[in-house]
Amino acid sequence: MTIVVDTFPRTVTSGWGNTPSGLGWQTNGGEEEERRVVPGAARMSLPTNPGGVRSQTIVRPWGDTQILAHFRVGQLSEGAPVLVGLILRRQSSAAWYRVRVGLELDGGVSLSATRGVTQVGASVTTGVTYGAGSRLRVRARVDGHRLRARVWSASSPEPSGWQLDRTVGEDTIPAGDAGVALSAFATNSNDAPWVDFERIEITYPLLAENTLSGPVGQQVTNARLADSAQAGTVTVRHPGARAVYDDAETVRGRASIRLASGGHREETPHLRVALPTTGAWSARWYAWMPRLQDAGHGTGEVRSVAVMPSLAWVVHGTAAGNVGSRLHPPGLAAAGQVWDQETGSATALGQWVRVELRYAGGVFESRNFAGHNPSGHRGNIWNSLPDPGRTLDLTGYRWRRDRALVQWGFSGAEVRALQNELLDLGYSLGAGGANGDFDERMHNLVQLVQRDLGVTPVDGSAGPETRSAIDLALGRVPPPLWISHLAIADGAWIGPAEPDAAPPPVARLGFTVGIPI
Repeated sequence: MTIVVDTFPRTVTSGWGNTPSGLGWQTNGGEEEERRVVPGAARMSLPTNPGGVRSQTIVRPWGDTQILAHFRVGQLSEGAPVLVGLILRRQSSAAWYRVRVGLELDGGVSLSATRGVTQVGASVTTGVTYGAGSRLRVRARVDGHRLRARVWSASSPEPSGWQLDRTVGEDTIPAGDAGVALSAFATNSNDAPWVDFERIEITYPLLAENTLSGPVGQQVTNARLADSAQAGTVTVRHPGARAVYDDAETVRGRASIRLASGGHREETPHLRVALPTTGAWSARWYAWMPRLQDAGHGTGEVRSVAVMPSLAWVVHGTAAGNVGSRLHPPGLAAAGQVWDQETGSATALGQWVRVELRYAGGVFESRNFAGHNPSGHRGNIWNSLPDPGRTLDLTGYRWRRDRALVQWGFSGAEVRALQNELLDLGYSLGAGGANGDFDERMHNLVQLVQRDLGVTPVDGSAGPETRSAIDLALGRVPPPLWISHLAIADGAWIGPAEPDAAPPPVARLGFTVGIPI
């Protein structure tokens, strides 16, 4: 479960701005000027038209969700109750689920549920009381189309049971935004009633979520990956010293996984996670990648970063040092698939890049952000693609796509370059030496090299993977990349990783120690 937490540690004069992780609060109903934030409190007020619902929501198509809100009441209701709302699955100004905390005229607190503005079932009296300045807490959740809620005073422990339990049976809403609201019945006579929200937590499930953090210096294992999982399962393939927890690069203060490339794909660690078996899917993780053009091979220097059964999302460096991406089939000597559409601003290498992928209805999309930035990304879209498969491997495999396939019958400078590399590795080319001819003797020699280096298939043809294995054997070791905070969802963009949630403040009883007189 991921928890979006906002304790409002900022100043915003109009609206609510962004959460600490960069998610934006969207204003619905009323004016931005009716909202403001001072450190520790986000205010909503009703200076006009109290019957109009004002809400602040985070735009994301959430399904099953839970919201906890801590709020301070500004006044005792007059004329008609003030209503503090928790918004679930908001799709439009007419379609949402809401749990309402009724601040009654007599100081009592009620709970009710609505679909839009239509109440579902009867309201309930909770036994909780309030006055001007009272601090209350309310928790609501939606599972399927069942709404449950409880409310309590900040000075009391949270009740264990639900005080409200209602199910929406008609015109159900599958998913939508989440947040909080303020309104009042039309006959309310308070002068600009208001509420200060001091903490909001939105909890939602992901199919898989793993910080990919562990003890610094230790190798990555399935057991350690399980220790850092919040949901789902991530496993490591080809583990060993090339996959190590490292705090040289961190995300949200957590050590990450340093992935070094092996000479070939079956020697390079892969972190594997299952995707939804059918339908749309989305993925998010962070990758720290070096400036790839610094290796001197231009756009030919490539990292396979995300590998699916029939396609890999690969990264090269642009001349300006930014992220360039392609989709590539399993055969590395084949041509990559250039995107059909590119949007947004370039993202520099040599920093944490947040990578987001999504596949839905034949459309594959990638988005690259600088770190936790909520916007300003580079987007790429590939249209009319078959399903790339239902597993995702994160890896750091390095290869050079500018290395042409050479095989039996070829001749020329590229064959001669390969022959000189084999001589440097200590292999014998016979009396002909590096003559630039790929004959039967060369074919047999390349098979021997492939067996020695573990490259498969052992086919005697030297393509990008065989040449990359030779590079590594010659000591041409590429820099590693780091990965962190992997998440998988059912098609909605996931967004930045949330900081570790600080515990809510604990109510304390004051007392004085002294000598009686």
